[in-house]
Amino acid sequence: MTARRQVGELLYGLLFAVIVPLALIAWAGKLDQRLALPALHFAAAGAAVAFTGFAIMAAGMWSLVVRGGGLPMNAFPPPRLVRSGVFRWVSNPIYLGFGCVAGGTALFAGSGAGLYVVTPVLMLAMIALVVGYERPDLLRRFGDDARVRPLLSLPAATDVPPTIANRVAVILWVLVPWVAVYFYIQALGVPADRFDLSLGFERPWPVLQWTVAVYVSAYLQAPLAVIIAASQRGLRRFALAGALASIVVGICWIVIPAVVVHRPYTPSGPLGQVLTFERALDAGTVSFPSMHVVWALIAADVWADRARVSGHRIWRVFGYLWAIAIAATTITTGMHYVLDIAAALPVYLVVRNPDALWARLRGAAEWMANSWREWRMGPLRVINYGLYAFVGAEIFILVAGMAIGPVYALSVVWVGTCILVGAGLWAQWLEGSPRLLRPFGWYGGMAGAIIGALTARAAGVPLLPLLASCAVAAPWLQIMGRMRCLVQGCCHGGSAGETIGIRYLHRRSRVMQIPNLAGVAIHPTPLYSIIGNVVLGVLMARLRVMGAPDAFVLGAYLMLAGIARFAEESFRAEPQTPRVGGLRVYQWFAIASLVGGMVVSVVPSVARAGGFAAPTMGLVLGALALAVASGFAMGVDFPNSNARFSRLAAAD
Repeated sequence: MTARRQVGELLYGLLFAVIVPLALIAWAGKLDQRLALPALHFAAAGAAVAFTGFAIMAAGMWSLVVRGGGLPMNAFPPPRLVRSGVFRWVSNPIYLGFGCVAGGTALFAGSGAGLYVVTPVLMLAMIALVVGYERPDLLRRFGDDARVRPLLSLPAATDVPPTIANRVAVILWVLVPWVAVYFYIQALGVPADRFDLSLGFERPWPVLQWTVAVYVSAYLQAPLAVIIAASQRGLRRFALAGALASIVVGICWIVIPAVVVHRPYTPSGPLGQVLTFERALDAGTVSFPSMHVVWALIAADVWADRARVSGHRIWRVFGYLWAIAIAATTITTGMHYVLDIAAALPVYLVVRNPDALWARLRGAAEWMANSWREWRMGPLRVINYGLYAFVGAEIFILVAGMAIGPVYALSVVWVGTCILVGAGLWAQWLEGSPRLLRPFGWYGGMAGAIIGALTARAAGVPLLPLLASCAVAAPWLQIMGRMRCLVQGCCHGGSAGETIGIRYLHRRSRVMQIPNLAGVAIHPTPLYSIIGNVVLGVLMARLRVMGAPDAFVLGAYLMLAGIARFAEESFRAEPQTPRVGGLRVYQWFAIASLVGGMVVSVVPSVARAGGFAAPTMGLVLGALALAVASGFAMGVDFPNSNARFSRLAAAD
């Protein structure tokens, strides 16, 4: 071993064993001073969770040292693949354990920020690290051996019966996290801007206490579905649908402050006491849509799958009748409103078959990827994807302007102009070539936004409110930008499976200029980005409506956007993107975005009133002007010219 490697291992070990944990603790402490988050203080439970996590971490590290013949460091990985010991059961025990240590420590210390900000960001960052670096590295070094699944894995899409390990995995990785999410979000408390979704005609309805038995049977229905599942395919669909529903409904609960005001009743008998206990655990803040109903219907699909495998229709009938009965009792017990149930049905229909959902999304992305249209007007060429740039700029200016308010609304037009210029100059410097004469880069746009905000500050515009308002609007700008990417063929992915990837067939697409990817199924990375930015966009809007500190709004955007970009980059395959130190250059920018977001989030900032202001006429006109400029810059070129910046794409 060289001295240089030894120094590298020492520094890397200090970074992740000392500096990162201390930084997370300090970050949580500072955030606790800035944010009014509920402090859940459960010392015994927190210590138990943290100790369990530490034991899992220690077991994983010991296995890598003894069985892998190296140190537990992804930058200096062990030379042997380990699939024994704790790795026989789970793929990433060290990260799993570290997440438990973080969450347990937050509970032990009573740190609201540690529980609601630090732990989720840490867990998302670790997932991104696995997806964006460690998994591809293992596949590169060990090939198919790295694809061997641990025992506690979700079932495969086959009709063979699930193993005991499959069933336990679904309970551990789907049902237990769901219960945690339920209480986790509810513990945030009743939002200040709550509203009641009850309809006038349902308020006087009586509470039928005898139906409580059916209502609480839902808590047995989902675990029982895991037990009675007849095929791995059916159990896998249940697990993926349940996990997806948990994410979708959990986000709805966070961003939609609908609260159930339970109908009054006088407890009578044991079932009345059960309902009283049920209401004591439910403050009515996790109600819209009703996950009670979504879970009942998803579990009923498992009974239907058992009917398919066994040939006995009674399983299907029983499963759906049970689900309908549970849905009805959410109303008769006064635990939910009619609108809660109505909202649960579309959620169920969307998530019930994740494979079919992905097929529809993938099909839409492939259609868009091959939707290139162009029109010649003398020396000009107008390309249809300029429309996405036009709409994206319009939305960005309007949302950012409404977020900062009418006094400084026009400053976002200046920032938007700097974003456009910065995106063009950045990509030209980093990626420009004779074949890519006018590319645009997202991180260049972020640099332009910072420059624009700093220069606006010199004119008296407050810096943090301006940047935070732009952060609220940025996800929607990037969504439209990624739609443009799909048509143009930029930001494209590498080879993927037939059920995952999309094919580019239009001759103008940038992908078609790369011989090994033309007509090949590749990862729809712009679609990955669109999905991530939709989630980010609604979360950022909720932070603005709640009146979160500007520094935290900006920091949250930088952190979450950086985490998502790090993972996305591992699927991208643009040949012009340079690599530095084993990572794509944009992954380093993503890491910088994450760290920068952590730092920015604790900067003191003056509280502002929550919500969005109505757009002024000046803002509307400014948005239109920048939209026209963006549409021209990103959708109109001079195909017969070889001058710098003249062409957006190849010409005949």
